[in-house]
Amino acid sequence: MAQYVAIIENADPDEAVGVWFPDLPGCFSGGDDIDEALENAPEALALYAQELIAEVASCRRPGRRTSSKPIRSLPRTSGTTRPS
Repeated sequence: MAQYVAIIENADPDEAVGVWFPDLPGCFSGGDDIDEALENAPEALALYAQELIAEVASCRRPGRRTSSKPIRSLPRTSGTTRPS
């Protein structure tokens, strides 16, 4: 099972505690205290994974080509140039 770094941000007593994952942009959790925030973290990870799966599933597959002829030719280069 993959393991991700979780950053815990402990706020003032009147504010929620936050947990976020640097490797997963937009994936975060929270709670009234550290224990609750960490308890909620697996659900946040599961929801994040579900969203990624849905996003991939909604991607269009490439169309089928009936010809092997290139759509557009790229210009040829003489190779890489090096600074002198």
